[in-house]
Amino acid sequence: MRDFNVSGYLIGVDGNRFIIKVDDDYIEQIAFIKSLHNKKNELGNYITINFKSAQFNIQKLNWAEPKDLIGVHLEFRCTTKIYHVKKKLYQPKNLDTGNTYIPDNMFYDLASFSAKTIKNIN
Repeated sequence: MRDFNVSGYLIGVDGNRFIIKVDDDYIEQIAFIKSLHNKKNELGNYITINFKSAQFNIQKLNWAEPKDLIGVHLEFRCTTKIYHVKKKLYQPKNLDTGNTYIPDNMFYDLASFSAKTIKNIN
């Protein structure tokens, strides 16, 4: 599930990310999307969405920066981005592995949610 819609209240801004308290109607959908991409397998009321490349369609509100939108009920059209990450593993020097092979690298997928459009709900 690459693209999805979600609505909720903006409760925080962290750099280029919005922290959203998800509306009750979307909680199960967001839990499914998170578990689908191995982020979490539990229900949650919150999601973090990157808004760096989003188009804002905020009407009837006077705002100059994203922090001014805290507390506003917003609707997001989002996409999921998957990154394949290679992480180098460092073994402790005193680790006795015997004949057991321990890899030097570990590969994993990192999922992030990015907003395409953001609009306020009147």
